Amino acid sequence: SRISHKRSRKMQILTQNACYDTDFITKEVTVHNSNTDGYAAHSLEVIDIEPLKAELTHFLEAVKTRSEKLATTAYDGYQAVVVAASIKQALTQKLYSHSYE
Repeated sequence: SRISHKRSRKMQILTQNACYDTDFITKEVTVHNSNTDGYAAHSLEVIDIEPLKAELTHFLEAVKTRSEKLATTAYDGYQAVVVAASIKQALTQKLYSHSYE
């Protein structure tokens, strides 16, 4: 946090059925939900890997073994670019829609 001296990198995601508390520093995810038996909370297993390193390792292994089965497809990449372009457009429109008086 830029205000507090305590390091905190957390995110909470609320859905209709559950609340997900994520701590990016401790790399823990706790799921809170209610069901017919009452309230329940449990932790999810978090695999501690560096995403870029895992992606590059997978790619190099696929090239080395000439594997035709990749974790992602060209269409997955295309969809990622479409999402990124949509986000950029939305941010640009928001930036220029503010009036500076």
